[in-house]
Amino acid sequence: MKNTQLISIATRTQPVPQSKPMTVKDFLEMVKVTLSEVESVSVNCKRVTMEDMINPGDTVLVMTKIEGG
Repeated sequence: MKNTQLISIATRTQPVPQSKPMTVKDFLEMVKVTLSEVESVSVNCKRVTMEDMINPGDTVLVMTKIEGG
C-alpha cells in the first residue's frame, strides 16, 4: 500500500480586471505578489514561466513557498 500525499492549500480567489494579455511577471506585479515568494505558476492547469502570457479570462494558480516547513 502506498501513501497518498494530501496537500491543503489556503486559497485566495479573486477576479482580476484585465483588459489585455500580459506576461506572468507583469500580472503578478499587478496583483502585488512578491516574485521571490513564488514557487510555480499555472495558467489554465498548465505550468508556465514568468515570460509566458496570461490572457483575460484565464485561470491563474500561484503556488507560493512555505516558510519554515
